[in-house]
Amino acid sequence: MIGEGACVFVYDLEELSVIEGLIGEYLLRPGSPEIANRYFSVYQNLQNGHVLESDLHDIQMALELFIPMYSGQPEMRAAIVNALVKTRALLQNKTPVSYTHLTL
Repeated sequence: MIGEGACVFVYDLEELSVIEGLIGEYLLRPGSPEIANRYFSVYQNLQNGHVLESDLHDIQMALELFIPMYSGQPEMRAAIVNALVKTRALLQNKTPVSYTHLTL
């Protein structure tokens, strides 16, 4: 069990950038207010450094949606797949998820 105030680094910076970028670029746009509202909450939680299990399910669904879109871009596709593998592992682990943003 993780103690209060403990941080677990969930996604590396590349994975986090891919997830935040895809959500910000494609899912927060007006088109479907229901989807935008749902992913705005996920995006905020990512920004705040605390991801809920429901967020992980939404992230998994989004990443699965985006893989075929990037079939012609092997580096981006690999980054999406890496983030998806990590997300699935987190869902299986059922560990409380929190992290801090690293600054360089």
